[in-house]
Amino acid sequence: MNALSGTLLPACLISLVICTPAVSADSCEVVVKKLQTWYQSTPSGCGSDPAVDCSGILMRGTHRAPNGEYDVWNPSPNSEQSGGVSMSWMRSDKIGYEDPGLKANNGIIFTPRQFVEAPQKKLDVFCAYPIDAWTDFRTERGCGDFSQTPQIEKSCQALGIKDVADWKRQYDALGGSADRQERHKRQCAFSMSGSQSREGRRDAFAQFIKARQAIADTQEGRQVQTELRVVSWKKGEDVPVAAFFYSNAQGKRDAQKNQFDYYQRTGNWVPVVNMGFPANANQKARFACEQGAQHRDLPRRVSASAQSCKSYIDKAQWIQRDDPYLGKGVWSLSVTPTDCGRTIKEDQTDAMYAELVSKYANDPRWSGADYGGGMRRQLVCHMALVDNGREVRNKGSFNLEPVRPDVSHQASLKQGCNPYPAVRYP
Repeated sequence: MNALSGTLLPACLISLVICTPAVSADSCEVVVKKLQTWYQSTPSGCGSDPAVDCSGILMRGTHRAPNGEYDVWNPSPNSEQSGGVSMSWMRSDKIGYEDPGLKANNGIIFTPRQFVEAPQKKLDVFCAYPIDAWTDFRTERGCGDFSQTPQIEKSCQALGIKDVADWKRQYDALGGSADRQERHKRQCAFSMSGSQSREGRRDAFAQFIKARQAIADTQEGRQVQTELRVVSWKKGEDVPVAAFFYSNAQGKRDAQKNQFDYYQRTGNWVPVVNMGFPANANQKARFACEQGAQHRDLPRRVSASAQSCKSYIDKAQWIQRDDPYLGKGVWSLSVTPTDCGRTIKEDQTDAMYAELVSKYANDPRWSGADYGGGMRRQLVCHMALVDNGREVRNKGSFNLEPVRPDVSHQASLKQGCNPYPAVRYP
């Protein structure tokens, strides 16, 4: 990313006992400005490269895996098998739709290829469909024949389509006007495979843009997303996630969970943004940093100059304790600070908490269904509370319970760093 404005703590891969530096992060406001710039930029090509490489919003609507089988920024099992990942693309020149598709209300926005900096992976578009094409049932990374029709679907180039008029005639003839899903299944892809020249890929994507604009004012053009097939990547590769987005209040929670998981897995801080989708071809998409949009327990961005200790956490372990209010066998993270960690001032607590998240948050006992959001508040309270003249920070260890809620600092101090949830547990 450009204009880097902060640096996060190293993210430690505990199982390998390896620490790697986290990628610097732009603020939500800086990222939103970038999204607006990409969305409003409308070139027909990026030099000799396709327009998707430097303009528009490349995104993917997401659903969290029910049992945590994979993270949303990694390819799904189906995508790993096919070699292609479905994404959509939106731009201000009448290439828009009213929701992310796939019954999603949140997702990921990726950085255009020309703005991706090492070590992040540049994404390669393999083909482009003006409208959703049921690619899970197609060959060639989702860009070839649709397996459930008797016909053999081919690329637009193979059909001799030379301009938008050719495409419109071919598309309108597929299945007639009564069954738009049949047209979607049988439509051709604008191939952008590596076998073509850079200019050939650029021109193919330019034809895709014109084709989409040709149906912008139709009902299906308003309701159904574009579909790009991107060459799949390996699990764990550093793909260029620019932001997690949500389109309504229901989607915000999943977007925040994805943001938190992404930080914990990679050490990279990226923002959650609200994305307003256009209801018709004449409206524009909207990107905003709303109050309360970032995960409330996510570590704040910490600059390298604000880190006074090489390490803040000596060790931590999960234990079960009985609590008079929470009940029996409550999971608690017993944290032992380093000698340096015990001496820090309040401007260091964010750095201390970021280390705790990097090392221990990737655990269902932290992020399970009963997670209350108050881990940071409990840690800060233990560093600040004086109990009967004794500084609590000098205790042997701090017991932090993920089930406890996020409350104000004063409320946490008043409750002895043990804030209670609204409902008493049995």
